[in-house]
Amino acid sequence: MSALSMYHFWIEGHDMRIIEADGVDTEELPVDVITISVAQRYSILITARPDTSKNWPIHANLDPDMYDVVPDDLQLNVTATLSYASGQEMGSERPTLDEYKYFDDTVLVPSAVEGMSKADASHDLHVSFNTYSDGKPYASFNNISFINPNTPSLSTLTSMGSLSADAAVYGPNTGATIFNHMDMVQVTIYNWDAGTHPFHLHGHNFQVVHKAIDVTSDDPALNPPFNETQVNPMRRDTITIHSTGSATIRFRADNPGAWFLHCHIEWHMNQGLSTLLLEAPLQAQQTLSTPVVFGQQCQSQGISPTGNAAGLNSTTDFEGLQAEPTYLVTGWTPKAVGALTGCIITALCGIAAVIAYGYTEQEGSDEQQEAEDK
Repeated sequence: MSALSMYHFWIEGHDMRIIEADGVDTEELPVDVITISVAQRYSILITARPDTSKNWPIHANLDPDMYDVVPDDLQLNVTATLSYASGQEMGSERPTLDEYKYFDDTVLVPSAVEGMSKADASHDLHVSFNTYSDGKPYASFNNISFINPNTPSLSTLTSMGSLSADAAVYGPNTGATIFNHMDMVQVTIYNWDAGTHPFHLHGHNFQVVHKAIDVTSDDPALNPPFNETQVNPMRRDTITIHSTGSATIRFRADNPGAWFLHCHIEWHMNQGLSTLLLEAPLQAQQTLSTPVVFGQQCQSQGISPTGNAAGLNSTTDFEGLQAEPTYLVTGWTPKAVGALTGCIITALCGIAAVIAYGYTEQEGSDEQQEAEDK
């Protein structure tokens, strides 16, 4: 379990075979090291050694690149023991790695074949981090930093009738995007941040139809061409995207509801790196209903269980909703001009005071000298 760091996992003296990723069974893939991001899961098979005279170290190393500054007291290398017998000496075959190489999960092949279909709807998401006007750092998709609505989005979907098909009712800061029932949805995420991020989608195991390590590169090894003829693309629910990289995912909109797409690093999600995908809202109203106790719990906490993001029956009135942060405006704004003008005036007054003081001192010295001469 992790809230931030990616892990590199291996067992000395043993090979591993991946057979499942994020709940999707895969064909066996031999690996010596597995890279695991926050929210990702793998099932592996390990063949026991015929010689049981030694026990072997299990390594789960935190990736230091996930930290802006690695704290002095943070233990990056974590070990456990694969024990064949109590009291045996520890074997040693590869106690360290020369470098951390990121596992390319697109080479995994799902056991159940699911062909690739052309996209009916496409949506691009651009990741950025900025300091806003309140001096705090925020994360955003497409310059929209997610703010929790007052009324749960699923309640908005089930209570707003035909208006639930209008993205506006879900609030100005959810980044809500609506997709039609049974459309093949394509989402491409571009990571313009300096760090690596794991993105998790609720409600689906998506196909990973394209990944680029660096979208700005002309090198096909870093930015391969898009292949529309893949027979059985990898499927999972959490994808890792490195800085300047991208990932394109596809899924069939066959699960009506309100689904969350977000970075699974805990405080990045809290900083606003989340968005809302609304899938077939009108069909969802026919198949979904919220339990009575759900509404009772909302009301006991002063939360409206119906209405738009602010609990109101409107597409434009969001009174009571938390105000969205605004960008820190740069350049020669009126406040900046006023501040600079004030600084200049203060500096000139200071210079004038120094000159006046010097002149007064000189005048006093001249008078004293004249008195002494007499």
